[in-house]
Amino acid sequence: GDVLVGGSTVDVTVTRPRIQRLDEAGDERWSTTIQGAGTGTSQLRCVRPAPDGTIVAAGGLDNGVDGRDVWVGRLSP
Repeated sequence: GDVLVGGSTVDVTVTRPRIQRLDEAGDERWSTTIQGAGTGTSQLRCVRPAPDGTIVAAGGLDNGVDGRDVWVGRLSP
């Protein structure tokens, strides 16, 4: 089956979570970069398929001094 790969991409000085779905041969089916709610660095901590076929992702966001937060998202396949 397909494989979900989580990582990050750097845009100038800001890190953004990136999720890719690869097929059995390792070819990309789709990918997305998750834009954070703030201007700080966002990290992907977990990515899992849900029973309904969507993708659930969770991570953290750092917007500077005491600006840490958690985010959870659901993506359509």
